[in-house]
Amino acid sequence: MKLSVVSPVYMGEEVLVALVERLISALSKADYGFEIVLVDDGSPDRSWEVISSLSRQFHQIRAIRLSRNFGQHVAITAGLDVAEGDVIVVMDCDLQDQPEEVPALVDELNNSECVDCVIALRKIRRDGFSKRLGSRVFYWLLNLLTGMELDSRAANFGAYSRQMIDQILKMREPDRSFPFCVHWVGFKRKYLEVAHAPRHAGVTSYTFYKLLKLAVAIGMGVSDRPMRIVMGVGAGLSVSSFLLGLLVLFRYFLGYIAEPGYASLVLSIWFFSGVIILFIGFVGLYVGRIFLASKSRPLYVTYKPEHKNP
Repeated sequence: MKLSVVSPVYMGEEVLVALVERLISALSKADYGFEIVLVDDGSPDRSWEVISSLSRQFHQIRAIRLSRNFGQHVAITAGLDVAEGDVIVVMDCDLQDQPEEVPALVDELNNSECVDCVIALRKIRRDGFSKRLGSRVFYWLLNLLTGMELDSRAANFGAYSRQMIDQILKMREPDRSFPFCVHWVGFKRKYLEVAHAPRHAGVTSYTFYKLLKLAVAIGMGVSDRPMRIVMGVGAGLSVSSFLLGLLVLFRYFLGYIAEPGYASLVLSIWFFSGVIILFIGFVGLYVGRIFLASKSRPLYVTYKPEHKNP
């Protein structure tokens, strides 16, 4: 068996050496071969220089450099495209996913019958309050927009079979989330609780706004449920308006309304005009995504050919 560890890298200059050294230390004790695929996702710091240096120092390193920042989940796909392992581990580079947990995930996958992935569940998240809140809102909104049940304690960290990864790689939509792809392709999954470490260095690049934007983009990119939610809201407003109209008409015939109110008329026009414009804009977002998808652009562009030591 051969193992591939895929890690997207963004602003990872300060953690990459420790990541690689700890991975090699943990995996060298195993009785299988391994490779470490590091994908530089257009980092503005010296991440690529560090990756290049590590690839010359350790023959297990495969280095990929994207031409710009395409996003974490596209960078994961770029790494999966070149990974050669029978089992693939996906993990972040910030060392909150601890390298020492990788052998346990792989062993759990190999020792479980008819299981194609073992996903790490973080027992106690070592993040700040804002990051934990943003993550919970992100998964709540993503579950609402996709109709799936993704656990906020789980992320990308896990061990995946070759069969599952091959199916995930057939999904080439630009608005992508690796955990969503894992759930969409199906197959039997297991979960393993792991320790979650504090951030080794730097701060997360996912702000609360970026998480909300990502959830909406993924939800609209992979499902028509947001459109059905909008249709439901529109139907509810129509029914409410009809019932309100009946109430006004009833009060008029009873003589309670002698002089129709100007303010209520103006406010109702503004409100429903705003709702209509909002819904048209929502449809426009879907049309825009269809337009972009019709161009069939590649998911990513590599800045230079993949580097691999002989």
